[in-house]
Amino acid sequence: MSQPPLRNPFSSSPPRTSFNPSSSNSFSSVSKPAPKAGLSLGPPRSKRTPSQKSGSKDDAIRSTDSDALISRLSALEAGYLDQRLDPFTRLFLSSPFPTTSGNAPRSLDSNRGPPPSQRRPPLINIGTFLRCSTLDKMISDFLLSDQLGVGKRRSKKQILSIGSGSDSRFWRIKSDPRLEERLGHYLELDFPQLTRKKIQSIIRSEMLSSLVEGKDSIGSDQGGGAMSDRVRIENDETRLLSPNYSLHPFDIRESKVEGGPPDFLEQLDPDSPTLILAECVLAYIRPTEANRFLGLVTSHFKDVTLLGYDICLGGDQGSSDEDGSELDPNREGGGGLGEEGGRISRFGKVMLANLESRNLNLEGAKQYTEPRSHLKRFQTILLQPSSSSSSSTHDHLVGKEEEKVDAETRPQAIGDVDVRGGFKSLKRIWDDLDSKEKDRLSRLEGLDEVEEMDMLLSHYCLSWCSRKTK
Repeated sequence: MSQPPLRNPFSSSPPRTSFNPSSSNSFSSVSKPAPKAGLSLGPPRSKRTPSQKSGSKDDAIRSTDSDALISRLSALEAGYLDQRLDPFTRLFLSSPFPTTSGNAPRSLDSNRGPPPSQRRPPLINIGTFLRCSTLDKMISDFLLSDQLGVGKRRSKKQILSIGSGSDSRFWRIKSDPRLEERLGHYLELDFPQLTRKKIQSIIRSEMLSSLVEGKDSIGSDQGGGAMSDRVRIENDETRLLSPNYSLHPFDIRESKVEGGPPDFLEQLDPDSPTLILAECVLAYIRPTEANRFLGLVTSHFKDVTLLGYDICLGGDQGSSDEDGSELDPNREGGGGLGEEGGRISRFGKVMLANLESRNLNLEGAKQYTEPRSHLKRFQTILLQPSSSSSSSTHDHLVGKEEEKVDAETRPQAIGDVDVRGGFKSLKRIWDDLDSKEKDRLSRLEGLDEVEEMDMLLSHYCLSWCSRKTK
C-alpha cells in the first residue's frame, strides 16, 4: 500500500517559474544570488512530452519527494537552516549528483548539499525556512508540554507522520536530549517505493541506524551494516519496526472504515498524547478519502492533535486567525471557483496550471483553498468521537458540531472533550518575524523579489487543531 509523501510546496512547479521550488539556478556560491525568476507557466499542454501527458499520477507525486529533499538541502547549505542541527537530511540522497560539467559525479559521502544547478532561489529558501522552523517549534512545544495522558499519568508523546518521504525529523528529535526523552514512538507512512528507499538509506548509514536501534550514541555518517535484533525489516524491505520508530507502506486512499483500525496503529498507545503530521500531503488526495482516513485514525486516540501544512489556492487575503472575520469574495486579485467549490485566486490559478503540467492533480487543494478552511476541516474531523467516547458525549458532539466549527479558534468544552485550533499563512509568519531575523534572511543571498515572495507566501499555510479528553 502507498501514500503520497511529504512535500515541500515550494517544489511543486516546473522549472523557471516565479514561485517554483524546482527552479534551477546556476550559481556556485552563496555570495552569488540566483537570477530573478519569471512568470511563465511552464510547457503548454500541447507541447508536453508523451510521458508528461500519460505518466502515472502516483509517479508524479513520488517524484516530488526528491524536490522536497533538495529544497531542504538548499536551505541548509545557504545558511537559512542550521546545518549543525541537521546532519541527517543529506544521508537520504539515494545516488550521487551528476555534475553540470559532464565530469564524473561527486560521491554521496562528499556531497554536503545540492550542486549549484540544484540550488533554489532566495524566495524559495526563505519559504523553506519559514515552513521548517515553524513546524520544528510547534512539534517541540507539543513534545515539551506538560500535557498528561489519559488517567492523569504523565506519558511520553507519539507522532504519526503521513507521507513522510525523506523527512529527517525523527533523527533530529532523537539527537536533541530535551526532545528525545519525551518521545515514545515515531511512526511514518508512505508509498512502498519510498519506504524501501528510506530503509536502504537507514541500513547504509550508521548515523541513521544507531538512532533507530536506540543506541546511546550517534554513529558516524558512513559505514552502515547489519541491524540489531531490536529492528525488524519486513514486507519485501518496505516496512521497518523498532521500539521507538516504525516505517510502514500504506495508502490512505484505500483505508476502509468497515475494516477496522489499520494494522500500523498497533504501534501506538491510544492513551498517550499523539500528534498527526500531514505536511503538504492532503492537497494530493480526494477529500472524501483523506477525511475518512483522518477520522478513522484520530478516533483511535483520546488526546490527539492534527498539524497540517498545505497549499492555499485562494490565498490568505480576507482570512484572519484572530478576529473571525469572513472571507471577502471581492478581494483584490479576483479569482474563481475551483472544481469543488473552493475560491481560487489568480495567482492560485497559475500555481494550479504549473502543478497540472507535472501531472499533479490537487483534488484536496481545490476543496480547501483558504487558511480558514483547513482549520474547519480539522475541527469537523476531531468533533467525531474517539473510539472510547461515551454515547452521551457522542450525541452532544453531533448536536454542537456546527456551533463549534463556526467558533473558529476560540476553544470550547463540549461534554468531556475540548477542541481548539488555529491557522497561519507563511506570509503572516514572515510578517511576525523580528527585524533582526528578517534582515539575516534577506541578506544571505540578496533578496530582491519582495512583492513576489509575499504573494507566494500568502498561498501556503499551517493549520492545527487538538482534541483533549478531560
